Amino acid sequence: MNKKKVAFFTMDVESYYDTSCIKEKCPPLDSAFTCAEEIKSFTKLLEKYGARASLFLTVDFLPYCLPYLKEARVKGHQIDLHGYQHLPPLTQDVNEFRNDISRALAEIHDNFQKKPAGYRAPCFGIDQERLQIIKDEGFIFDSSSMEFKTSRNAGGLDLSDYQKINEVVYSRDGFYEIKPCISKLFGKNFPVSGGGYLRMAPWFLVKRLIRKYLRHSDAYLFYVHPFELSKKKLPLPEGLSFGEKLYINRGRKSYLRNIEKIIRMLKRKGFSIVTIEDFIRDSKS
Repeated sequence: MNKKKVAFFTMDVESYYDTSCIKEKCPPLDSAFTCAEEIKSFTKLLEKYGARASLFLTVDFLPYCLPYLKEARVKGHQIDLHGYQHLPPLTQDVNEFRNDISRALAEIHDNFQKKPAGYRAPCFGIDQERLQIIKDEGFIFDSSSMEFKTSRNAGGLDLSDYQKINEVVYSRDGFYEIKPCISKLFGKNFPVSGGGYLRMAPWFLVKRLIRKYLRHSDAYLFYVHPFELSKKKLPLPEGLSFGEKLYINRGRKSYLRNIEKIIRMLKRKGFSIVTIEDFIRDSKS
């Protein structure tokens, strides 16, 4: 088994309009603000450091992001699955979920001639029954388990019977679970893997929490959404709360720079940045 220090940089490839608080208000979609172009911003940054990303695709976003994903795949980034639509699996019945996964796999194969290796649930919301469907469909890893309730649609997975490979990767019967990183803040779990948590927090605190995590860790996972890298003034539907407006706007202008700082921090600590699929393949060899 591969014991080197390893980091995974991932993106949930979804439209700005898939953001939960935006989607709930049902604003009219403006293609100028889907933020698909930020896929390239992210992959270009990683390429600067010889790194590649795992890109979890929401399939109904393909009309807006297909050129960026095709270019990314040519450059070695991996296409994984985030769902057919951005629907938390726990809001679907089991048959709806199974049908959506099958439909998504067919479209990914038609566009990329490759079956995705991994899956990540919208809102990190999955349970054992739906995870079994992911296994039955031939995926080799899932990245939906989080030890922190991100929303009312977040689920939970019991990994007690999995083998711990490192701080991020767990394995059982040839299947892998890849989970976000948790640090401690005032004695409570705090995600240090990206998303809004690291974008909205002051950089001095982010740096401190990640350094604390890396002191005793051999693996790191980062995730981001395209809209979080956009410097545009994004349209806000009526009815958003102050907290929701803050979530949309805070930290976007500096986030790409801060991601680069995290990459440099990892490099100084001797971490290699690889795709999840490549890590699993190399670990089996």
